[in-house]
Amino acid sequence: MKPDEINQIAESASERALEKAFKVLGVDLHDQHSLEAFREDLRFVRRHRTGAAEVRRWIARSVITTVVCGTLWFLGQAVWSVLRQKLGN
Repeated sequence: MKPDEINQIAESASERALEKAFKVLGVDLHDQHSLEAFREDLRFVRRHRTGAAEVRRWIARSVITTVVCGTLWFLGQAVWSVLRQKLGN
């Protein structure tokens, strides 16, 4: 077999394999509307993934801020209590 024939067979087999794989996903590679719908689905998933990551960052920041503020408030209350006792006597 010549290299050109091998390349042609390999290319044909890979195209058929891709068509079968995408068919399982419900995408017709020869239909532009189907391809565009698939691309839009991928874009939606990407936006969802990046949005979820952003939400996780905001939650982490909020938890850290709450813990820090609560600790500072508690320490402030303790200092204020000590000062009241010292100044009151």
